[in-house]
Amino acid sequence: LIKRIPNWLQDGFLDAKDFLRDSTQYHQDTNIFNLYSVFSDSEPKKSGSRTPSLGLIPEITSIISSQKLHKTDNTNPSLLLPDPQQTNYEILNLERYEIERKLGAGGMGEVYLATDKSLKRRVALKVLNTRIGDSKELAIRFQREAIATANLHHPNIVQVYDFLTNGGRAVLVTEFIEGLTLEDLLKRKGIFSIVDTVQIALTVAEALEAAHNIGIIHRDIKPSNIMINTAGDIKLLDFGIAKLQDTTSEAITQVGTIVGTPAYISPEQIEAENKVDIRSDLYSLGAVMYRMLTGSNYFGEETSTPGIIYKVMQLKPSPPSDKRPEIPIQLDKITLKLLEKNRNNRFSTAGDLIKELKHFSATELK
Repeated sequence: LIKRIPNWLQDGFLDAKDFLRDSTQYHQDTNIFNLYSVFSDSEPKKSGSRTPSLGLIPEITSIISSQKLHKTDNTNPSLLLPDPQQTNYEILNLERYEIERKLGAGGMGEVYLATDKSLKRRVALKVLNTRIGDSKELAIRFQREAIATANLHHPNIVQVYDFLTNGGRAVLVTEFIEGLTLEDLLKRKGIFSIVDTVQIALTVAEALEAAHNIGIIHRDIKPSNIMINTAGDIKLLDFGIAKLQDTTSEAITQVGTIVGTPAYISPEQIEAENKVDIRSDLYSLGAVMYRMLTGSNYFGEETSTPGIIYKVMQLKPSPPSDKRPEIPIQLDKITLKLLEKNRNNRFSTAGDLIKELKHFSATELK
C-alpha cells in the first residue's frame, strides 16, 4: 500500500476520501475498507465524470491539438487569438487574474481565458456586457448563475470559483474546460454513434438530476451548453437563465418573453414561464438526443423563430429511426417520450430517465 502512494499522488487525489476510494480498486484489503469508513458511511464509489468509452475522445483531442498549432483556424471562434479591438480592457484591471485571450462571446457577455495568479491555475472569466447599473434584469440573471452553479457540486457541472465586480461589470470566474461543445462536434460530424449519444445523454441526465434535487431548473439545455474535454469528461455549462423552484424567487423575465433557445425548449416554456418544471429540461435533452442521433432537429431545416415555435407547439416528432434505420426501437421510444408535448407523458424525473438509459445500455449495447 505504501509503495502505491506516489502513484496516487501523481494522479492528483486531493483528500483522504479520494485516496481511499481509489485504493479499493487496487486492493481488496479489509483494513482499507475499515479505514475508509472513518471518513464516510457510504461504500466507495467511482467518479461519474470520466467516460473512457466515449468514441469522440480521439477526434476531440485531434481537433484541439490542431487548433493549438493553428490558432487562426476560423472553424472554432473559441480558440482564436485575441482581437485588441474586441477586448474589454476594464477586466484587465483585475489584479488576481492575468488575461491570456478571448474565448468567445454570447448574448450576455464575453468569456476570457485567464490565469489565477494566486492559485496558479487557468480559469474562465465570464464578463457581463452591460454595466450592472444599466440592466437590472441582466445583473440579477448573471448573479443568479453564480449562486446556482456555486451550490452545485457535481463532476459533470462546470465549477464556479468566484463572483466579483470590476469597472461596473459583473465577472463570473469558473473552471476552464479545454474541449469542444456538442454544437462544435455536431457541425463537424453530423451525427454521433448510438453508444456516444446514450452515454452523453446519460451523463447530462445525471447532472440535471443533481441540479433538480436542489431545486434548480436549467432551462437552456442545448448542444452549445454541453462540452466534452480531451479526457472525455462531459460538462453542463451556463446556468444563466436557471430557475429556482420556489415561490420567493424574483421573476426577471418580462411577460411575453421566451426564455431559452427556441429549437430546444419545451412547449410549456414557450407558453409561460410559470409552467416550467424539471420535465422541461428533460424535453430539451430529448431534443439534443434527436439531433445527435439524426443530425437534425425533429422539425427539419426550419430556421425562422416563428416557424420553429409553431412546429415545437404543433408538430409531432417522427421516430429517429425514420431518418436512421439502425436506431433501436427502444431508443426511439425513450427519445419520443422525452419530446412529448404534454409534460405529464414524459419521464417524471431525471432519475427515471437515467434508469431507462442504463437499462437500454445493458440490454441493447452489449
